[in-house]
Amino acid sequence: MSTTVQVLFVVVAVLVGVVVAVISGVLSKVSGSPTGIVIRDSSVAFAGTAGLTLLLLKAIGVL
Repeated sequence: MSTTVQVLFVVVAVLVGVVVAVISGVLSKVSGSPTGIVIRDSSVAFAGTAGLTLLLLKAIGVL
């Protein structure tokens, strides 16, 4: 598989992580959490989602 396609898959994984982080942050803020907790929850959601997506792509042989 070409390098360009692999880079696009990594970009998609990061964008999925960003979307999940934003949704997690909004839900956390709506529930009344302080800003520090919202930032922590969002960063954990981003790291977890992007990391697991990349691991999944690696496991199925795409990367």
